[in-house]
Amino acid sequence: MIFRNPSKLFLSLSLFFFMVAPAMSQGISVQLDGRNLQFDQPPAMIGGRLLVPLRGIFEALQADVVYDAPTRSIQATKGSRVVQLQLGSRTAIIDGRTLFLDVPADTIGGRTMVPLRFVSEALGADVKWEGATKTVRLSSSGEDGGSTPPPNNNEEQADAPRIDQVIHNATRALQPGQTVDVVVYGEPGGQATFEILGATQAIALSEVSSGKYQTRWTIPNGLVVSNGVLVGHLTKNGKKTVAEAQRPLTVSAVQAPAEVWNISPQDGATVTSARPSIALIFPQNVQPNSVRFYLDGLDFSNQVRLNGRQLIWQPDYDLNNAQHQAEVQAVSTSGQRLTHRWNFNVNPNTSSEIRDFSVSPDQLSTGQNMTVRLVAPSGGQGTFTVGNLRMSLREISPGIYQGTYTANSSDQGIRAVQAFVRYNSGQTLSSQVLNVNFSSQSQLSVTNLSEGMSVGPNFNVQGRGTPGRTVSVTVEYSSGNILEALTGQMRTIRNQTVVGSNGYFDVPIDGSVMRQRQRFRVTVSDDGQSQPIQMILTRQ
Repeated sequence: MIFRNPSKLFLSLSLFFFMVAPAMSQGISVQLDGRNLQFDQPPAMIGGRLLVPLRGIFEALQADVVYDAPTRSIQATKGSRVVQLQLGSRTAIIDGRTLFLDVPADTIGGRTMVPLRFVSEALGADVKWEGATKTVRLSSSGEDGGSTPPPNNNEEQADAPRIDQVIHNATRALQPGQTVDVVVYGEPGGQATFEILGATQAIALSEVSSGKYQTRWTIPNGLVVSNGVLVGHLTKNGKKTVAEAQRPLTVSAVQAPAEVWNISPQDGATVTSARPSIALIFPQNVQPNSVRFYLDGLDFSNQVRLNGRQLIWQPDYDLNNAQHQAEVQAVSTSGQRLTHRWNFNVNPNTSSEIRDFSVSPDQLSTGQNMTVRLVAPSGGQGTFTVGNLRMSLREISPGIYQGTYTANSSDQGIRAVQAFVRYNSGQTLSSQVLNVNFSSQSQLSVTNLSEGMSVGPNFNVQGRGTPGRTVSVTVEYSSGNILEALTGQMRTIRNQTVVGSNGYFDVPIDGSVMRQRQRFRVTVSDDGQSQPIQMILTRQ
């Protein structure tokens, strides 16, 4: 493989070295110039990369270390070389150059852990892997510290699956909402994914034909990538191979509606409680294990409660009478990174407070009206939120604010309702969060196809469903020579999408691998929430 820029070369050095099985984290030793290094937290293998305690490895390499808790950033200096990392981030800066990491620095067992290969090379050390003894040998002088080549070139990886090529069809800058086709060619019978380093999580590809793994991916809102490195992964029999596309991928920002983060207390608000309840509704569905929450730079992620897209946390200690900063991070189900940061004040001596807040009824079906009522000091501007929607409250009499919301077909499940009053002084009062249960008549349906239809080699499955649910489409066809019958060995084509807020979905299917006049079965499902829809179609 030929590398045309330093970031790709650096990425491949990292991938080149630590492609070892997770079980090998047990019994791994680290040596520097022949001397064993001892750590209070043992090395850990994450995603096939070895992480070691930050302070132990940096001090062993005689680097000065500064850790900034509020920003969770690390800066190491050795001579004229400066390395900057941030916990949870896949980007790093070395002497002003931005590089991508496939495994970010993170906190394990209360210790800050960093990728050994990256940090050692960034500070000028030479790294070698001795497979026979499971030993990482570091040489601060840059001399060869071991005789065994890295695992990617030795016999331990000889049976790793083959990747022939990773390609995508983006020849110009894309925008959110557009699609890109990604294809990985390699050994058949494996499981393939791809990612844009530092920008997305792993995204699955389907094996559409022998050794051809493909998907059509919709660029999520908010994703911005400049010359991003697209990497394909192929796993088979517990072994993984990684390769990158020769052409970078760029996603340009477009003017789109701002993400709506419903938060309480609001940014700049003052609360009287020393232990306020902090609530937040993510603008998108998120992966629960990706959620991180921080207050004043301290990590309280293991104390938060998640209810769908809603996060709730309440401190078990009194907050100081001062300004406090909250921050939340997560990864959406579409792979987009979500981050929000805001400030609020604690002042138990303030006299203004919300005296009552209620909703009626607290269970609604489509078309029903809900009345929201708030009692607070008069003269303010009132609003209330239902999920991500914000409506006005009218002051119908001094200190009495009221509004109405009509449930629509996209409302489904539990939605958080909260009210706010903002005054000319800049003070904002926030009510408690109340949960309202919505029921919808929305059912899974296919609107553009029916039993027995003939379709072209590339067709779409369109229909209606519950907003936010994942709709999966599976195409089954026969490999046999008997036309007009579903016999022989069955092969499958799969794709999926998330139902939009308007209740519609559109799943593209590439059926070019099927023969003309081939009959095939289409199955449409939504996470097991509705009865699957099946129909037999014919390829034109």
